[in-house]
Amino acid sequence: MTIPEVSAPCQQTVGATARRFRAGSGFEPTDPDKVGELLLKLASLDEPPVRLLLGSDAVRYSAVEDAR
Repeated sequence: MTIPEVSAPCQQTVGATARRFRAGSGFEPTDPDKVGELLLKLASLDEPPVRLLLGSDAVRYSAVEDAR
């Protein structure tokens, strides 16, 4: 993903988010290309799943949210 430079007035908000994305690029626990392919397939279904856990970390995140 290409993230354009952020203007000076937005550096503290949008800029901080963009820096986090740039720092994590290439270290995703799940292959973004595979996720994209799957989402395109799901979009063509008459009844796509309401919930979708993707990636090795998804079950852990779901369990944390369920415990709240």
